[in-house]
Amino acid sequence: MYRLLRWVLVVCLAVSTLPGFGQSGNEAGGTRRVRVSVKPEYPEIARKMSIRGVVQLWVKVTGEGTVKEVGVVGGNPVLAEAAMTAVKKWRYEATGKDSMEPVKFTFN
Repeated sequence: MYRLLRWVLVVCLAVSTLPGFGQSGNEAGGTRRVRVSVKPEYPEIARKMSIRGVVQLWVKVTGEGTVKEVGVVGGNPVLAEAAMTAVKKWRYEATGKDSMEPVKFTFN
């Protein structure tokens, strides 16, 4: 499991350095197309404290396209929680195989 998480982190960091990746809003930078996406709600506490930033996640997607697991690669914990809650509602195209997909949100 540790090897897998380390590999996912390396892949996510490599993808996040690509030009234009995640400049605003959200980016699903993986190999599978997102069919249904839900935008995260900006947490009220973050708004009051003027917390902004980028949240990077990895998403384990089942072969049927449902989100099975979400992990945080980086970002403010308050913003990360909002991003994780939203991504758990996403649906990807079905491919018949599980996959790991990077996702990046920018909270402004």
